[in-house]
Amino acid sequence: MTDVRGSHSAHIAIFARAPLEGKVKTRLIAAYGAPKATAIYRFLAERTFQIVRDACDAMNTTASIWIADENDVSHPSCIEWSERFGFPIRAQVNGDLGERMLNCMTSLEGGFESIAILGTDSPTIEGGDIENALGQLNHNIHWSLAIVEDGGYVLIASNQPSAVPFRDMTWSTPNVMAITRQRFRDARLRWAESGALWDIDEPADVERAIREGLLPPDL
Repeated sequence: MTDVRGSHSAHIAIFARAPLEGKVKTRLIAAYGAPKATAIYRFLAERTFQIVRDACDAMNTTASIWIADENDVSHPSCIEWSERFGFPIRAQVNGDLGERMLNCMTSLEGGFESIAILGTDSPTIEGGDIENALGQLNHNIHWSLAIVEDGGYVLIASNQPSAVPFRDMTWSTPNVMAITRQRFRDARLRWAESGALWDIDEPADVERAIREGLLPPDL
């Protein structure tokens, strides 16, 4: 396992999965079949890696890829991604998404002033969204999120990580962002938001991405 810490003030952690048929973009399989669903996932993941690579160069920061299943860290595609984009690979811990994000942030906390986590599902996120999220953090604002239209978020950044937005959350529901806001209020924490972006979860999202020129129709 490669150490991702260094002299940079911020770090970007990309949550990803190995592109295994039947295990990624499962909600698209009924409409498109497992091979095309996997191709869509691979396209989105590699788009995200390139955006983060460019953001790292622009901001002089670092990034890493966090694979959901520790058994998949050595998958050939994951190794190829690491080599092509220059990002070390780490394994996410077991648990729900909140437990995995909290572990990621606390694992990196000692080496960086701020940490951003983003997924690979959005065809609309750009490097400026990452830079904006990290730039919004200061001694008063300890959390920043890039929200998506379905009621969640595609990126979360912090300079004082804690379990507040992560513990016992019902993920993949329309209420994630609303609950997160209330938790910040209850904890008397200030936060910043940007967006709204959108991501690809359902067949309708695929068709929208194709219409808007964000996804090749012939994957």
